[in-house]
Amino acid sequence: SDILKDTLEKLVSLSEEYWSINRSISDSLINRAFVIISRKKINDSVLIANAYHILGKNLVHKREFQNGIDTLKKCNKIKQKFLSDDFKSISKTLNYIGIGYNGLRIYDSAFSYYQKAKAPLIENSVFDINLYLVNLNIAIYYSSIGKYNTALSFYDTAYIVLEKSGLIKDSTIMSGYYYNYALYTTFTGKLKQANEYYEIVERIYGALHGHNSIGLAGVKNNQGINSYLGYELSKANLYFKKALDIHSFNNSKDNENIASTYYNLSKVYEEEGNLPLTIASCEKGLSYAPNNDLSLILNNILANSYATIGDNVNALKYFNITLGLLDNENINPNRKQDVYSDYASFLMNSGNNNLSLKYYLKSLKEAKGLHGEASDQYAGILSKIGNYYLVGEKNADSALFYYSLSINIYNNNNLDLQGHNRNLVTEKQAEVGYAKANRLKFQQTNNIDYLLIADTVLNNVLMTLEDISSQLTKNNKLIVIEAMYPIYLLSVENSYD
Repeated sequence: SDILKDTLEKLVSLSEEYWSINRSISDSLINRAFVIISRKKINDSVLIANAYHILGKNLVHKREFQNGIDTLKKCNKIKQKFLSDDFKSISKTLNYIGIGYNGLRIYDSAFSYYQKAKAPLIENSVFDINLYLVNLNIAIYYSSIGKYNTALSFYDTAYIVLEKSGLIKDSTIMSGYYYNYALYTTFTGKLKQANEYYEIVERIYGALHGHNSIGLAGVKNNQGINSYLGYELSKANLYFKKALDIHSFNNSKDNENIASTYYNLSKVYEEEGNLPLTIASCEKGLSYAPNNDLSLILNNILANSYATIGDNVNALKYFNITLGLLDNENINPNRKQDVYSDYASFLMNSGNNNLSLKYYLKSLKEAKGLHGEASDQYAGILSKIGNYYLVGEKNADSALFYYSLSINIYNNNNLDLQGHNRNLVTEKQAEVGYAKANRLKFQQTNNIDYLLIADTVLNNVLMTLEDISSQLTKNNKLIVIEAMYPIYLLSVENSYD
């Protein structure tokens, strides 16, 4: 049994070492360790606790969040019993339980565990990697719930810990810090600045591990997302393809991230109006048998793509698949809101108004429950209900009511923080709908005041879109210009009336 125990110790130790280098190998090693644990009674509680910790981390990384949390809680139970004085080790596990809850978007629980992890470190004046990671995760937590100023203070605190502990000299740790700070700047809408931080990460990480290192696939993917959000679609396409090239170069078995990158690439093609490549990218992503959540959003894009080209048979097929996945395990809670809304639009365009409104209201209920009535998400669904009454029912009063509610929420939120350009375009769509509803009201009443309101709204929308367009490169301006063209026509028609 000593040989067996030595083997187990080596597997656990190697799995921990490979965690920061190659997580697929780390996962394979810890799974081999648990084959031994499942077959033989091992009387070393510390070793078992360490094995549970690494297994839990790997499960969380693979987005098996609940399994990861359950495993880490087993680890914590053993540590509390046999390692109660080792507060650093306990803090490490508590911190990772928080990460698991953050992945599930159960933010209150995530924050609670981060606080539990932080408390003993502060009480014992410990300035080390554990305190840095806890502060970093609290910063990510505040970013996730939209409290960006508070998030910034914790990023600053994390940086101070790096300075005091001397960890600022560790290139690997600094690349991780800049990676997460780049995510924060993305949240705040500073997309170009975020990509500049990713370039710092690439320089540091590339110098350490090579510029085709698998760790840089995630960096390229995130740069692609930022470029997509900033309407730099050609850049986004290149970043996503580079991420896929890195996966291919490393013979990567990371099917989840490969499938996720194909999903992101499909969004670029969808924005460009290239629906055949949108469909092909989604099908390629699904070929990697991704998790339930990723499978759901890939099927949802397929449904919307087929609906756009008028293939209602395939659209309905993929909507049914998507709706069937909503109650499966590890589904992002936001999906119901999005899927119900997309399905409602499909039903409205198919002439099934009664069922369409039912799904819009289901979507609105989900948005309210998850984000509240003062959120942009809630405003977005209100705008779609406004469109339902405008287009589906020709009911100007109801359309004006819902569009007004939506616009007021957007305006109130913009007083706090201006989002990235894609958010602004979404908001302006609500204002265009409001202008159209005023035009419909004019047609029904012959009251010119409604045309004057529409004129003011449309001029403001065009000014905002022109401002966005001026910030883009020549090729990427075309996307916004295409969006502006029908609004110009509407404005001209309104002026003529």
